[in-house]
Amino acid sequence: MLACLAYYSSLPKEQRRTPPSWVLEELEILLNRTQGSVSLRFANFNSVDPDFTDLGLKGMVGGGAHVQAIWAEVSKNDGHLDLNRLLRLVAREISQTGMEESRW
Repeated sequence: MLACLAYYSSLPKEQRRTPPSWVLEELEILLNRTQGSVSLRFANFNSVDPDFTDLGLKGMVGGGAHVQAIWAEVSKNDGHLDLNRLLRLVAREISQTGMEESRW
C-alpha cells in the first residue's frame, strides 16, 4: 500500500487517474502484484484524493476504511498529501518491521 501511495504521490495529477505503464510494471515487480491490482489501488487513492473529489470525480471506493486511514495519516488538514508525512511513515514502517514485512 505505501509503495503504491509513494508512486502515486510522485506523479503529476493527470497521471494519477491512469498511471503510466512503467509505474504499473515497476510496482508489479516490487510488490509481486498484477498491474491490474496496482491500477485498482490507484483508483482507491483517487476516491479520497481532493484533487479528484473536489472536481466531482470518483475513484474506486472499494478500498474503504483502509485507504482512508492511510490517506488521513499522510495528509494535511485540507486532505491533500503531505510528502513529509508520507516519507516519515515509510521510514518508520521499514525501521519497525523491516522491508520484507512492511506495508510496502
